[in-house]
This record gives sequence, C-alpha cells and structure tokens, in this order.
Amino acid sequence: ESELDDENQAPAKAQTKQTLAKPVDISSMSIGIDSCFVHRREIRMPKAGFLEVIVGKCITTTGEKRCFGFVKGYQTEPGRRVQQSITALGLPPNQPVTFLSDAEGTIRDLAADLSPDSEHILDWFHVTKRITVMRQMARGLPPLKGLAHISPNLKRVKWHLWHGNHVKAERRLNCLRFDLEQINFSQYPKVAKLLQAVDQCRTYVLNNRRYMVNYRERYHNGERISTGFAESAVNQVVSKRFVKKQQMRWSQKGAHLLLQIRVQVLNDEWLATFERWYPNIPRVEENLKLAAWPPV
Repeated sequence: ESELDDENQAPAKAQTKQTLAKPVDISSMSIGIDSCFVHRREIRMPKAGFLEVIVGKCITTTGEKRCFGFVKGYQTEPGRRVQQSITALGLPPNQPVTFLSDAEGTIRDLAADLSPDSEHILDWFHVTKRITVMRQMARGLPPLKGLAHISPNLKRVKWHLWHGNHVKAERRLNCLRFDLEQINFSQYPKVAKLLQAVDQCRTYVLNNRRYMVNYRERYHNGERISTGFAESAVNQVVSKRFVKKQQMRWSQKGAHLLLQIRVQVLNDEWLATFERWYPNIPRVEENLKLAAWPPV
C-alpha cells in the first residue's frame, strides 16, 4: 500500500531538477480537471457522507493522453500527481500548460500551485449550461408584455460570453433582473424561480470573469474550450468502480489507493507495476482465445 500510495515519488522529485529545460509552446498540452463525489464510510456528521475525488486528464497536440486522480484531503501533495503526468509525456516540469475546469476553488488552487505561468480557462460547458437552463425556464413563462424580451436577452447573454465579453453579459443580466422584478411573484411563481437563476448566473460570471476568454476565437483556432475529455476520465476512473451500481462506501485511504490502480490501468502501467512487485511470475505472451459460440 505504501508503494502504491507514493508511486514514482523519487523519480518525480528527480525530474524537478530539470527546471532549466526550455518549455515548449503553451498550446502543446491541455489539462482538464473535474471533481465528483463517492460514498464515505466514516459518517460522523449528517453532511459528511461523501468524499470528493479530483480526476483529470492530460492531452498533448500529438494525441498522447494520461490520467490522474486523488482524494481531496488525503493527498498531501496533489500537484505531484499532475506533475508526474506532465513529465511522463516528455515535457519539462516548468512547462506552461492550459488548464480547463469549472473554476471550483480546489481545482483552481491546484492549477495555480502547479504552474503559476500556466493559463487557466473556465470550461465553456459549465458556462453555457446555466444559460441553457434559463432559456428552458423562459419558455414556460406566462405571455406577459414585460416578459417578451427575456428569451432574446438570454440569447444575447450567451453570445457575449461566447465572444469573451463578460462586461456586456453582466449588463444584460442586470436588465433581465430588472424586468423580472417588475412582475408579481405571488401570481407567477415561475418568474421568481427564473429570477433566482439569473442572480446565480450573474454571481457566477462576476466570480469567474478573470478565467473567461474569447471562446469563439479559441474554437476557430482549433484550441480546446471544454473539459469533455475530463468528463470521460471521470467516467473511466471513478464511475466504473465507485458509483453507478457499485453502491459501496469508502475510506479516504481505500478510495485513494483504488484510484491509483484505476489510473495505472488506464495509463497501461499496471502490468509493469505488478511485474515489479512479483518478478518471478512468468509472463504469458500468447493471446488467449475468447470464449465464444460457435467455437473458432
């Protein structure tokens, strides 16, 4: 367990001495980071029944991929896991990279501690998801004169955010808020729900405006704007074993160690690790026939 928990720690520290290596272009690597929750075994408080798991994937422009994962609060040096993935892909430790995430505090701090010169971008999927929900809510509003411009204004908000203009998006959201406040909430409760969603979206834009970019320009330049590849990493690393139909409860240590096994399997490293632990076990090179009918 101790070896798996501290896997490749010594090589990672040795790699940090290569800080004088010349970094390559910042667009050569993208790191998508996301988080999810799994059931916790030790329940001492009513709201402490889950463990937060941080999962990510590194992708280079040449198509090379590498996953990593750890349990929040258990890993003392979370940046080391990400740094191992960067150095394993052949890039120097001082390599500036592009981080894509939902700007959650833990993930944002991880990106800043790992490489201060790197670029951190708010994931477009998490931005447009809020606009899409509000546009669906606007379709159910009553046909009042004061609500006629709600849907067009929401469309303009999305257009401004797509072009990285968060200032005009904030103004549109303020106009939406003013129009909705003129309606009697007691007669039209759906208006109150939409107003709450507008306030939450406005706060979200204000808190994360420094991480918003011109998504249209990045998209047309062939650069990544979403963490779709990180979402798939969550499904591969976590969902297959921890959740879905596997409704099990985990300790911090048990969940973290199993995450390292899942990551090594996805990175095609588990076989080499197992052979290092048990060098006397013979390796079968021939391909085994699959059980099928009719037999071949």
